[in-house]
Amino acid sequence: MEPEIRAQPGEAEHLASSFSKRVLKDRALHDKAQKAFVSWVRSYSKHQASSIFRATDLDWADLAQGWGLLKLPKMPELKGWDRKNFEAEEVDWESYAYQDKQREQHRKEALLQTKSGEGLTTTIGKPVKRTSSTAWSQNLEHKADKEARRIKRQARRDHDRFEKMSQEERDKIAETEQMVDKVKKRNKTEYAADETFEGFD
Repeated sequence: MEPEIRAQPGEAEHLASSFSKRVLKDRALHDKAQKAFVSWVRSYSKHQASSIFRATDLDWADLAQGWGLLKLPKMPELKGWDRKNFEAEEVDWESYAYQDKQREQHRKEALLQTKSGEGLTTTIGKPVKRTSSTAWSQNLEHKADKEARRIKRQARRDHDRFEKMSQEERDKIAETEQMVDKVKKRNKTEYAADETFEGFD
């Protein structure tokens, strides 16, 4: 039987406040929290039981507080939600620093170059790639679409190559595929035999 867990509103607020204080000490924690939050929301909204797991029914303010967020990420799922309901800690984003000194140095350099209107460059002079303002979840969907298109292109190329082959070459390919299937079946049978339960000693 699972233990019953109860928390008074004051206890929950104290815990959320301690999360925020900890996150304010290192900007890297907030970056990680935002990525984890986006990933969780995306998996929740894509769940097969969409009639039960509805993103529109979520309390975004409480969730963001639970994830220790100081601001909400840009996401399609949050498009129609009034962000005023989220009472975040006041943060000076220009001075909000990373504990890692090298990472913080890169952030400061990028900030100075942005203010001066110069093109962003790294410490070795290479231009910094500008990040897209597209939501992370949309980027993931774009990657999946790109991969699907790549697979289709490869299938077309394979089909065209097969069409240009002589009958003898096609027969050799068919023979090779049959041999591979036989080996797979044999390995599967041997694996199943090895896994057979033979009782306790």
